[in-house]
Amino acid sequence: MPETIIEDVFKDLTANHPLLAKINFKNVKYLTNWLLNDQAEDQAIWGEINSEITKQIEAGFKSISLTQGKLSAYVVIAKDMLDLGPAFLDSYVRAILKEVIAYGLENGIINGKGVKGEPVGLIRDIHKGVSINEETGYPEKEAVGVTDFTPANYGKLVGENLAKKENGKVRTINVLQMIVNPVDYLTKVMPATTLQNVNGEYKRDLFPIPTEVIQSTAVAEGKAILTVLPEYFFGIGASKEGQIEYSDEFQFLADTRVYKTKMYGAGRCEDNTSAVVLDITNLDPAYITVKHNEVSA
Repeated sequence: MPETIIEDVFKDLTANHPLLAKINFKNVKYLTNWLLNDQAEDQAIWGEINSEITKQIEAGFKSISLTQGKLSAYVVIAKDMLDLGPAFLDSYVRAILKEVIAYGLENGIINGKGVKGEPVGLIRDIHKGVSINEETGYPEKEAVGVTDFTPANYGKLVGENLAKKENGKVRTINVLQMIVNPVDYLTKVMPATTLQNVNGEYKRDLFPIPTEVIQSTAVAEGKAILTVLPEYFFGIGASKEGQIEYSDEFQFLADTRVYKTKMYGAGRCEDNTSAVVLDITNLDPAYITVKHNEVSA
């Protein structure tokens, strides 16, 4: 095939996955538990030089199970096609399998139930003592309704849902991530965060607190996830792009080659306050508010 056609195919095939770039991926091999510091904020105390050291730090840890699941897929192609262009078709199939792994990871990170090999998704309620169903997994978080992203309302939203961890320790908020379906971004989030400056230029994704907007088809329409993504931990037993193998013997008489890809992993947030689900169905477009003060005569 002409080189230009091959380049066009790969441009359409390989999508960007900014969500995965923010996730805390760690190669844990066969690790089955994740230890987290669960102690509320503590501090050393002052005293005179040569005085006795009297402050003991109460180190508290919680152990989270990291039972790994398997993410896998396969594709079958006719070997006649390999005869026509083996180098291109081999690369094409490998790119397809990498993409399905990427989309599978995104869906698990956002919607995973936490049972039957699935990771625990950002939309799941994982507060201490939550009831877990063997079939449906962790329950979904109750969505918080928002109608605008004005400083007062956005600050309240972040302050009440993300600024304090479950153990009471205050989390410093520097940058947040908002994950939203591409349709909702164009019809709701973009109009709510775009303003025109004095030069007639439009500036988009304007939030009172720095917020990176990430589009993902794994998020249900009408919802958005506001989160501290680096606090989502994903332990993997192999490369996050997946391990790809092929066989010419599996369907020998059919004269086809079967490619398969798989990876092992498990993921979840540090605690329930690492993410909040938003209901954005009634989100209003942004507008400049002008306060009018009447002047008495």
